[in-house]
Amino acid sequence: MAMPEEILDRRRVTGDDGSSLEAIEVRHTEHLETSKGTRKLIGARRWVLATGEALDVIDRHLLMVRKTGEILRVDEPLHSAIRPTTDWQP
Repeated sequence: MAMPEEILDRRRVTGDDGSSLEAIEVRHTEHLETSKGTRKLIGARRWVLATGEALDVIDRHLLMVRKTGEILRVDEPLHSAIRPTTDWQP
């Protein structure tokens, strides 16, 4: 069973061909009932297109579609806490 996800951020991005797309940052979460009450378990964060395709962060201004390698320009730069993918090669 997949862990539920919550939406953290949404950004407009522009594809190589000039198309406008929506990138969404999601985080895995789960609620666990304990003897002391409900606990919220926080999991990994990731970026996906609205279509569900996985994205890799290159830097604050660029994302890459993992499956196709298409570079997407972020219309409003991502916050500085984003850590870029370290193995990306232009």
